[in-house]
Amino acid sequence: MFRKGLNFVVLWGIVSCAFFQLALARGVFRNSAEAREENISGPDAAVMEKCMKDFDIDAVDLTTPSISAFLPLLKGYFLCQAAARNDITECDNIGTRKEIKECRKDFEDYYGVYGKLAREQRLSLEIIDACVNSTGQSEQNCKAFLQAWLKSDSKYCLALSDDGRVCRECAALVQGEVDSCGNNDGCRAKASYIKAIRSGDVSYCAGIPSPQIRMFCQANIMRDAKICLKEAGLGIFRNKYCEAMARQGGRIF
Repeated sequence: MFRKGLNFVVLWGIVSCAFFQLALARGVFRNSAEAREENISGPDAAVMEKCMKDFDIDAVDLTTPSISAFLPLLKGYFLCQAAARNDITECDNIGTRKEIKECRKDFEDYYGVYGKLAREQRLSLEIIDACVNSTGQSEQNCKAFLQAWLKSDSKYCLALSDDGRVCRECAALVQGEVDSCGNNDGCRAKASYIKAIRSGDVSYCAGIPSPQIRMFCQANIMRDAKICLKEAGLGIFRNKYCEAMARQGGRIF
């Protein structure tokens, strides 16, 4: 009697286990099918396609909360716009404090000092202040450097320091000679920009290592804001924006 009862318990355990495994398998299969269905009905392809086709950054409300995480991608685009329009306030459209600060600094480091000086061919308090903020040098040192720059007089650099590297990099900026920079990318970028802005030859912008500063240089010389539409960060922003719109049923909020 005891053995029969034990056999029944064992048999019932086996059957229960089999039912549990079958139910689990069905559940896993159903979950997998639902996941595949979710995948298929993910971003609305038609909305995505239309958004990508009709995308216009000027029509995008950059204050919308759901796209705030994408805004840093627009730093290069608005830096380019600032260069093309000669308007540093374009940087403020980015909407994120860190990127606004970086955009404004890049604008001042290049156009604020060298671009304006090349165009105006004379010193002004605005240019001197930009030099002080960009280099950390005193007003007196900036004046002396900028006067030497206007004359392309590298003799000033010989008296600047006993450090040969510092003298060479100073001469590179005064004369716009990239080869004097050695491996210093910052020096090479500024020297290339200076050569381009002085000559009006956009081909010299190609010597700038940073893609964002290279496009800034091109836009600054050509005064063509359409160049900025090719900026890589803008393309990535567009993709993320349109994907968000498709996932939210054609709306951004």
